[in-house]
Amino acid sequence: MLPDQHIDTDKFDPRVYVGIIVFRWKLIVLCLLVCLLGGVLYLTFAPKEYLTRCTVMIWRDPMLAVSTEASAWRSIQSYIWLLEGEEMRARTIDQLKDRWREKLGGLEEMEEDVRATQMRGQGSVLQISIRNRRPEYAVEYITT
Repeated sequence: MLPDQHIDTDKFDPRVYVGIIVFRWKLIVLCLLVCLLGGVLYLTFAPKEYLTRCTVMIWRDPMLAVSTEASAWRSIQSYIWLLEGEEMRARTIDQLKDRWREKLGGLEEMEEDVRATQMRGQGSVLQISIRNRRPEYAVEYITT
C-alpha cells in the first residue's frame, strides 16, 4: 500500500465475513458445542422448581354479616392479606406437620411463600400460587 492511499472503511465487503466463516469454521463449531454442553449441564444439575397454582372465587353470602364494617370484607386486598399472612401459614403447617415433617426435614422446611393475586377482569377471582421443589407437597399445602 502506498503512503498516499487510504483505506475506505465505509464500504461493506461481505467477502470478509464469508472468509471468516470459511476459514474459522472449526472455532465457531467448538464455541457452539461448548454452549450446548453448558446448557445440558445446567438442565441436568440445576435444582428443579415447580409452580403450583389454583384459582379461587370469593363468593359472599348477602345474608351473612361478618362485621359492622362490611366494606373491609368487600375489598379483595383483605383476602390477599389473609392468604399470604403468617397466621394462615401457621395453621396450614399445623395441619400438615404429621404427614410431611419427616419427609421435608422439619417445620422450617414446610414453610412456603404463598402469592395471591387478583385475576384481571375478574373482580372476585384470586389466583394462588406456590413455587416449590416438591409438587406433591405444594398441591397439598395449597389445598389445605
